[in-house]
Amino acid sequence: MSETPVIAFTGRSNAGKSTLLSALCNHKNLARAARTPGKTRNLNLFEGKIQERPFYFCDLPGFGYANLPTPER
Repeated sequence: MSETPVIAFTGRSNAGKSTLLSALCNHKNLARAARTPGKTRNLNLFEGKIQERPFYFCDLPGFGYANLPTPER
């Protein structure tokens, strides 16, 4: 198993997880965000370094209601 830390962003749909990730990385739209719930549908990993120490940010799909067809919810 990798020793590289993974920092996961989890929460309700449309809570601002992807927006927060982009802001922390100082990169507008690094993690794509949308005004409607359900934009993030897969795990998205972003590699970074702080003081030459690698880590991963993991942007997760939200839970709860989303504007998706019923079979995809």
